[in-house]
Amino acid sequence: MKGEKEQIETLQGFVKLAKEKNLLTAENAAELDAVMEIVKRRYIERLVDQMAMGFILISTAPAKQHAVYGELLKVKEILELHPLFGEYDLIAKIEAEEFNLFGQDVVDKVRSIPGVIDTKTLKPMCDLRDFFDSG
Repeated sequence: MKGEKEQIETLQGFVKLAKEKNLLTAENAAELDAVMEIVKRRYIERLVDQMAMGFILISTAPAKQHAVYGELLKVKEILELHPLFGEYDLIAKIEAEEFNLFGQDVVDKVRSIPGVIDTKTLKPMCDLRDFFDSG
């Protein structure tokens, strides 16, 4: 998938050059622009479909919940963050480009925060779109 982005950028460069050199009619240029938009949109959709998403249950040291909460708000991979009552103090919805990076983000960006004493990572069994479409 990484090479695909470079291929799209190269193709965009060729289209731009062809336009600058007047090698395309206005109609052909418009058609190529439309095709490039479709290619970019499909690429982005595939990237989104490959994203790894999950939840982290977080226990904090006594009286550290607010400090940990503030630090977690700075982690760009965290999409949602909510305080809890019970065994865990916080729950975070986290997203990464791929599952391997997901685990690394949990260790490097969540567990390393002072005051975090325990985490439990939950990975959904499937994308909800797949779950509801299957049945």
